Amino acid sequence: MYRFQSSVRLLKIPVLRKALISSALVLYSKDIFVAYFPIFAKEYDIPTSSIGWIIAIQGFAIILVRFFLNALTEKLGRDRVLIISVFIAGISFLFIPFTENIFILGALSALIGLGLGCGQPLSMTTTFNASPKSRTGEVLGLRLASNRLSQLIAPAFFGLVGSWLGIFSVFFISGTFLIGGLFAIKPHKKRKLAS
Repeated sequence: MYRFQSSVRLLKIPVLRKALISSALVLYSKDIFVAYFPIFAKEYDIPTSSIGWIIAIQGFAIILVRFFLNALTEKLGRDRVLIISVFIAGISFLFIPFTENIFILGALSALIGLGLGCGQPLSMTTTFNASPKSRTGEVLGLRLASNRLSQLIAPAFFGLVGSWLGIFSVFFISGTFLIGGLFAIKPHKKRKLAS
């Protein structure tokens, strides 16, 4: 019990808490897209092969962006890249229900992939850097636990949302959560000392 309380106290570290929130947001969003996009696409009678390609495009974008991630973080800074990437993914989620065009859906899927592809490694790096040196393993375990918790809660929550409000609402709410999550993960501006 003491060990659990000790681990939970680590959440008092603001940078660590933000890294865990961003990690959970990114991971559940990826799962939600893969789970619910085929259901959404079938509403528009999009062929199964096209659904597969659209999901595959997202996976490719997630891989591709990681080759440029180092250059992006050096140019813009880690925090800014994380915020921009989550924002892009969130906006793309919001636009999905407005189109049935396969090419536009493919482009939105790619944008979601680019956004989520930046978010995962950046949150992992931030988690590692924010952890006390003697407790890195414990912190990474905490990250894993928070990710699994989001993967447990999200499908149940969005399953209820989808059954009550329709499959389109899943994308609206998921996009809203991503954009709303920016307020939880954005870094605090350092106050300038009065001269």
